[in-house]
Amino acid sequence: MVWQQGLAAGVAVLLTSAPMGWVKANKTPTEIAEAIAEQNVQLESASAAERHQAALERYRMGEKSAGRAQLEQALELYRAEGDRLGEAMVLLDLSEFSLFHRRSNKTLTLAQESLRLAQAIENSEIAAHAWARIGDYYLWKAEPSEAQDAYQQSLEIAQAAGDRLGEGRALVGLSILDPLGEHTAQQGLALLAEAGTPRDEAFAWLNLFFPYRDQRDAPEAFDLLKLSLAKFQAAGDRALFRDVLESISWFPYDREDGWQIVQTELEERLAIAQATNAPLFELDLLLYLGASAQEEEDAAAAIAYFQQALSLAQEIQDFENALFSLWQLGQIYKVQGNLAEARSYYEQALALAQETNDVQLIISGLRSLGRFYKEQEDFTQARDYYEQAFLLARDAGERERANSLLSDIGRLGWFGGGHRELLEALAYFQAWIPEFLAAGDIESIVVSAEAIAWRVHDAAPEVRKYLQQSLEIARSQGQPEQVARLLEHLGRLHREQSQFEFAANHYNEALAIYQKAQNWEKVVDVLTRLAGIYGDHFAPLNAQQAIDFYQQALRIHQEHDVQSSDLSREVNILENIARLYQQQENFTEALRYYQQQIELYESEKYESVWDVSSSVASVLSRIAELYVAQGNDETAIDYYYQAIEREQQSDESDRHRSIAYKLGKIVELELKRDNLEAVLNVYEKQLTALQAQGDDQALADFFEGVQSIQQQQNSSPPSAQSQPEQFAKAMVKLYQRGLEILGPEGEPKAIVQLLSGLGEAYEQQEQYELALDVYQRKLTVHKQPELQEEWHNQRDLSHALGNIASIYRKQGNIEAAIEYRQRQVEHQRNNPQVISTDLMYSLDQLRFIHLERGDFAAAIAVYQNELEFAQTRETPYFYAELLGKIAHLYRSRRDYDQALDYFQQQLAVQQNYEEQNQHSQLYTLTEIAKLQAEKGDLTAALATFQQRLTVARQVGQLSFIVQSLRHLGNFYLWQEQYPEALSTYEEHQRVAQDWGEPRYVVQSLTLLGLAHHQLKNYDQAIDNYQQQLDIFRAMGDEYSAADTLRSIGEVYQSQRDYAQALKYYQDYLATYQQQPSNWGLFDAFSVLGSFYQEIAEYDQALSYYQQGYDVAQAQERDYAQVRSLGQFAGLFEAQGDLPKAVDYYRQAIAASEAIRAELRVKYTYDPTPEQNLNERFEDIYQNFARVLRQQGRPEEAEAVLELLVFPEIE
Repeated sequence: MVWQQGLAAGVAVLLTSAPMGWVKANKTPTEIAEAIAEQNVQLESASAAERHQAALERYRMGEKSAGRAQLEQALELYRAEGDRLGEAMVLLDLSEFSLFHRRSNKTLTLAQESLRLAQAIENSEIAAHAWARIGDYYLWKAEPSEAQDAYQQSLEIAQAAGDRLGEGRALVGLSILDPLGEHTAQQGLALLAEAGTPRDEAFAWLNLFFPYRDQRDAPEAFDLLKLSLAKFQAAGDRALFRDVLESISWFPYDREDGWQIVQTELEERLAIAQATNAPLFELDLLLYLGASAQEEEDAAAAIAYFQQALSLAQEIQDFENALFSLWQLGQIYKVQGNLAEARSYYEQALALAQETNDVQLIISGLRSLGRFYKEQEDFTQARDYYEQAFLLARDAGERERANSLLSDIGRLGWFGGGHRELLEALAYFQAWIPEFLAAGDIESIVVSAEAIAWRVHDAAPEVRKYLQQSLEIARSQGQPEQVARLLEHLGRLHREQSQFEFAANHYNEALAIYQKAQNWEKVVDVLTRLAGIYGDHFAPLNAQQAIDFYQQALRIHQEHDVQSSDLSREVNILENIARLYQQQENFTEALRYYQQQIELYESEKYESVWDVSSSVASVLSRIAELYVAQGNDETAIDYYYQAIEREQQSDESDRHRSIAYKLGKIVELELKRDNLEAVLNVYEKQLTALQAQGDDQALADFFEGVQSIQQQQNSSPPSAQSQPEQFAKAMVKLYQRGLEILGPEGEPKAIVQLLSGLGEAYEQQEQYELALDVYQRKLTVHKQPELQEEWHNQRDLSHALGNIASIYRKQGNIEAAIEYRQRQVEHQRNNPQVISTDLMYSLDQLRFIHLERGDFAAAIAVYQNELEFAQTRETPYFYAELLGKIAHLYRSRRDYDQALDYFQQQLAVQQNYEEQNQHSQLYTLTEIAKLQAEKGDLTAALATFQQRLTVARQVGQLSFIVQSLRHLGNFYLWQEQYPEALSTYEEHQRVAQDWGEPRYVVQSLTLLGLAHHQLKNYDQAIDNYQQQLDIFRAMGDEYSAADTLRSIGEVYQSQRDYAQALKYYQDYLATYQQQPSNWGLFDAFSVLGSFYQEIAEYDQALSYYQQGYDVAQAQERDYAQVRSLGQFAGLFEAQGDLPKAVDYYRQAIAASEAIRAELRVKYTYDPTPEQNLNERFEDIYQNFARVLRQQGRPEEAEAVLELLVFPEIE
């Protein structure tokens, strides 16, 4: 909306009142164009005053850029002529332009220059107007004291000079700043009506609108805009009439009849335009009414308005708006699914454009048809229209449009297509290269490569090849910066593939080119990309190197005053430097850069462009986090309060959520100090302020932020929670206070939100009866008529039913739990707005309840009953998913024939509805192959794994291809078909290398290393692992590199080269001691213990095992403790101390069985977790049984092994 860029920001604009001279509202576009052409000829010899007047007139008919340019030309002429009066006037007009277009830093400077000239030539009228403009500037900046001083100065000068127009302006401005200023406003309006023009009155009404700019439902807001709109229409000022027209629909904002209110008002404006023979205003109103009706999904009204607009535009020969009307009519019919009618309108638009012989309009017509066919996934037709448009644009010298059209061709099939569509685009561009070369059109080759480069995930080898080919052409025949652009894309490609050295090389070469060309914006851009390579958010490769690049970028940005469309770039650089210092725990430097960030936000450069309060608040929060990390909670709390204070000054729509979130951070710190009273006081202060506002939506936004903290606290591990019981109590009191403020008549949506939070808080305290009561109240509110049609309400109502079911399940009231889950399912079925994932989640929960009761038939019926519903709704994806759920249930029962049948039904459905998107078939094929293998049908399993590979290749996505090769290779290895396994793993490696994806290359090297190790090809295994190690180190992945050290050590240990094995194991341990991870450190101790046990150095083995056990206990890792106890048992068995061995084996088995009991509760009827447990610890059970047999205790041994057998499932 233009409003949000100008008027809605609160700008009370007072543009110069100049007569509408030669341009009349009832002139046609053709007549206006002829007049402008004639004027352009006349202006070549025009005086400064004539050019000044013409600039204002052009602006008011909507030619804003041309008007501003002519004003600047007039300023130069006035200065050349020494006409200080004219210079002062045009400076004032330029300040108005600047204010209106949110360039307020220039507004003040220009107005002050005008004021100085007016004072020098003693022109009180201009001086009064300049002071009024300065008042407008400060009003916009929300600096009321300075605004009032300026308006007062304006008033005094105007009154002294008898300038009634200036006096009226000043009085209106002052009335805005005075809560009791209604009488002052009336005085000002009366003076403007007497001494000014309708245009002066229009701006006065906009000034008076200022206090209501954030009150979209206030009747006064809409009334004031209506008055302003009417006055601009009366003044014949089309430019500002259209700007207010663009804004008026925002008021009233939340009223159900908002569209009807706006429609009625604009219909009145339309009748006046028709009665006064003002076709341009009539056309503007028809187009806006059509667009508004379209947005309100009132298709019939939209079609009627656009049909009228089309007729009128054709009558007055306004071809651009005739085309716009045809395009909109095409869009409406397309949304309705009437594609033939839609295509007809797009074709009419193209025919009309061709009749005008206007190349720009013809290009637009062709492009609109291209987009139409693209959306229908007819990429051949789309490409044909885009190509015609491209050739026209290129031949017309419209390079930017030509580039954009080439990008359109390159993106065809990006969404909804895939590998095949990309290859078609590549073939298309390849075919064009000879013609591009013959025409010397290197730019088109570069642009086509850039378009393709963004689709690297669809076909990396082909994309990289085309980029390299284009780069070679650009190097030999193109310009240096064309070379640099392609180098940037290659750098990005290599970075995404974790090939950091290659990426850095390409970026550095591009950087050198941009530096030589002194393209400082691109220099800064590439430096930040280089910094990004080394300073990744999650795993910095070289933090100091990243900081150096960021600092270079910052220095160049400041030294060369780089102007960029991305105004946030400089503050982002500062933020990244601060973040990296913070990660290095260099808090002093981090604080310094965060403070620089705040200083930059508060500078004129940023404050003049947007409201920076929220951005400053975010930085203050990050500073608070710095002090939290240092344990200085008191200073952290102080910074959070500063952040809240700045957030309160913001006009961002989510400011109340942000405030609540920051208060939540204070709460966490206060609870650490066991200061519950302070917590409640923190919230009470904010709630009191919100209560005074009386804004239910603001209160709801605030509690949305509270809920985010509540959910974050609840989802944290117990060790990370701050006084969870106290926190839950605070939440209960807080929600109760919010509901008390809202009262029973409060906004229903806000009440629903607070009840949700209160219910969660009671659940957290395990006060289930209170939670049930709250959720039942929530259901009652959901049924209120004003919420029935809202999508979010239907989903929230569903969640409330689910919450009640969940509580009954926790209480053991299974019948009630089933009842509410079934009600939830029925509700979701009957509401098309509810997405299928929500319905599936409810079905899953219902299945769990039935399985807990041991009712397998009911669990199966949950999904089978939905199959008919899915067919009725024509949702094949959902239908296929249901079949898969049934298959998994039968598989859990070991009914492999039934499971296989349902998986095959699922595959058939997926094959029918996924001609282009075959991704989901891959998972189903894997499940089928596994079942076939479990049944012993190995020939069928092999065929299915091969079918999976074929489908993956058709999809063309690397992850699917290598995953399929891995499955196939593992199957061969399992069948001891070693040549086939090695061949498959080698193909896995070749594919990964072709795509240039090191993550998958190392995966293939792992597979090859394991296979060669198993085959006792030790040298080959070590070679594979060494290659893997080199890649991981180049990627900066120290953990994976450490795991590879372990693998190499194992190969040397298999060869009995114990010295080499020990070296690698010690390096493995050293890595995890420097960078501890939950499992890695434990495993390193375990590996060394096992190593020393093998070479019979039992004391050393015991020492390492003990260190591993200590780590497992400290980290509360149950699986690691089982493994440790088993290792102790094996060590004592090796030493012949069988009593100790038996004792530790018993402890290990007891710990494992405790895990099994938890798994059976958590994963009822899902055997996979228990199967994984057996596979993990089967050796411990087998070893214990062996020892028991050695002691002559076969019954006990058999009992141990019986624990590995799954119970029968009825």
